[in-house]
Amino acid sequence: MGDEGMKDFPAGSEPTGRPSQEGSAPSSSLFDSHGPARKSRPRELIFVVVAILLVLGLAEVLLRLTGFRFLSVPQLIVSTWGPEQLDAMNEGLGSNVFQPDDLLFWSMFPGARLDVRQVNELGLLNGPVEIPKPTGVYRILCLGDSCTAMGPIPYSLALQKCLNLTGQSDRRFEVINAGVFAYTSLQGLRLFRDRLGDTQPDLVTICYGWNDHYLTEGYPDKLLRSREAPAPGMLRLLRRMRLYQLARRIVQAAQAPRTDEPRVRVAPEDYRDNLRAMLDRTAETGARAILLTAPSNHSLGRVPEFFFQQHYAESDEALIARHRAYNQIVREVAAEKKAELLDLDATFNQRNKDELILADGVHPNRRGRHLIAEMLTAQIGRMGILSPDDRKRIAENLTYDSTDPNVLRSRIEILGQPLRVTVGQPLDIAVRAANTGDTIWLASSTIGYGYVRLEVIIRDSAGKQLFEKESGQLPRDVRPGETVEVRWTLGPFGQPGRYGLDVAGVAEYVAWFKETGDKETTTPLVVEERKP
Repeated sequence: MGDEGMKDFPAGSEPTGRPSQEGSAPSSSLFDSHGPARKSRPRELIFVVVAILLVLGLAEVLLRLTGFRFLSVPQLIVSTWGPEQLDAMNEGLGSNVFQPDDLLFWSMFPGARLDVRQVNELGLLNGPVEIPKPTGVYRILCLGDSCTAMGPIPYSLALQKCLNLTGQSDRRFEVINAGVFAYTSLQGLRLFRDRLGDTQPDLVTICYGWNDHYLTEGYPDKLLRSREAPAPGMLRLLRRMRLYQLARRIVQAAQAPRTDEPRVRVAPEDYRDNLRAMLDRTAETGARAILLTAPSNHSLGRVPEFFFQQHYAESDEALIARHRAYNQIVREVAAEKKAELLDLDATFNQRNKDELILADGVHPNRRGRHLIAEMLTAQIGRMGILSPDDRKRIAENLTYDSTDPNVLRSRIEILGQPLRVTVGQPLDIAVRAANTGDTIWLASSTIGYGYVRLEVIIRDSAGKQLFEKESGQLPRDVRPGETVEVRWTLGPFGQPGRYGLDVAGVAEYVAWFKETGDKETTTPLVVEERKP
């Protein structure tokens, strides 16, 4: 045997030429069999690789022929919160406010206008925010959804007004409205953690829940992304392959929640974790926090139909029960983390909620937002941030006017009854109006809205509104408890008949008095035929 045969033996062994113990051929016969076997292995490996590639290629062709296609979760945001959805949200607000956002799914355009407000450089419906925070400023950051974002006077601005009634020369309160429409607690956490880190708040209020427990027809928020960073070329190629997409579908199916419960945007335990994370983040910044529950005016048979048309909930019972459960999570997290809790839900339940919440049963109206601001002021006082003297000064100086009304109430008496007029003739009308609310009625306004008028509405005999007539202008501002007489002339009536004439107060471009619980005053009106 030559050196070529020797190299197949382990180091330190030698061939003996003896038969094996089982009577096999001499060991020299192994040299002849090993050589050809080893030469065939590369060919076998090539054959296996080619066979696998052929099978995969065939599978890829079959998947394409059958039309299979799967967009993985990071791309689902295109259809779940894509351009059509953002367009619908913008249309709903009547303003081009929303834009796609890689981190937050959507955010608000800096410079966009909504009601009388403009989106600032941080994407918030708030005035400019000075960074770093000026000396002597106590800054409060109000995180939340549309219940926080709503204006034109949101509860953040009403809170700022209340707090600055202390008149302190060495400390000024600044309250930032960080509420964004349709945000969940996950989006709020990301906004706070990744976008608002330089705002240096001293106090953070946190109010989410409605959007968290709404149903979703797609994936939960935590599995969604708006867009991803550019991927390596090989990965982009893989993503075009149907086999890769099939594998992604199998993996994501395994990740998806396996439950018989309806799928919500943020599951209860994820909601709990998000609240904890926001409290932890607040503590890291050295700020204090207040958790808020979300009040509601829903009851069986009083949930608006659009909740079901938009697939936010499957039934009255389910929506009400789920909202209560999420509010309870807020209470439990506050107790667990020893955080401050302002239980708006419990307080609103002790009041006439029809006077505090809009007809959708979700959003506080102006009076409701003022109540939230007053409750936050009291809570801040209990936390020691306000002194007893501060709280006393706020209580003594807090007033409302019709540019930002609280309770608009009137007692209206129509003078000179019964009212009769001939077709084609004007009608002089006189009204005595008493301000029985807590809001000053302004006769004029330098900001173009909020001045009070007495509107005249004409109804037919069945009570159907036909048209409005000229409104009466106040001769002066009217403070709570004061009475004023208003006289004006209504233009000619064209058709004879018996009508109803309503007089109702309105703060122009702000609110009808009846929206805060006031009632219209009605009297008969007879329009007679013109005499020959």
